[in-house]
Amino acid sequence: MLVRGGVAVLFVQFLAAHISALWLISSGSLLALFAAAGVLAAIRAFGCLREAQNIRLGLRGEQAVAETLHEVADCGFRAFHDFPGGEDWNIDHIAVGTRGVFLIETKARRRRGSLNGQKEHEVTYDEQALHFPTGTDRNAIPQARRNAKWLSNYLAGKTGEPVQVTPILVLPGWYVYPVDKRNFAIKAMNATYLAGHMRRQEHSIEPAQVRRIITALDEKCRDVEF
Repeated sequence: MLVRGGVAVLFVQFLAAHISALWLISSGSLLALFAAAGVLAAIRAFGCLREAQNIRLGLRGEQAVAETLHEVADCGFRAFHDFPGGEDWNIDHIAVGTRGVFLIETKARRRRGSLNGQKEHEVTYDEQALHFPTGTDRNAIPQARRNAKWLSNYLAGKTGEPVQVTPILVLPGWYVYPVDKRNFAIKAMNATYLAGHMRRQEHSIEPAQVRRIITALDEKCRDVEF
């Protein structure tokens, strides 16, 4: 910063002293170079700040869901977090109990007003997309469906029996409003509704199978290298 300021002062002094055009061009070029470097540094710093804010938002969303899953431990659920699926992706949360196997994808997003007249805290959901007040997310639902299928196949291969995995999208801090009353295969909800939803599920898995599923998940988690 001091160097750029010094170059600017020197350039002004050259102008006042009627220095030759060659010197003016040289000092002006140097000033422009430092100015461009300063702009690039500012852009890079802004990008790093935005990335840090997004990471923090994501972590807060993950924490909210993890706390909710801790609440349902009293009805027999065992939770797994950041479960490794492949070399470059993982599953946010898995909850296993006699009420079922649930794959939970967390979608944390900031509120930025509304561009379409929709309430700024509301998300409409039609099992094709998540419609936010400022845009539409069409990737979350295929991702949840794809990950649930992968997990179902993985557990079936490990336990030797079919395992149904129910995907859930959780949007901390948002009110999710279904566009109709259909029983969507992939549910979307606020983190505060998750515990109640899981508690209301009927018992569908025998305790012995639950233990086999938990063993398979534990084995995968122990294989992760840090």
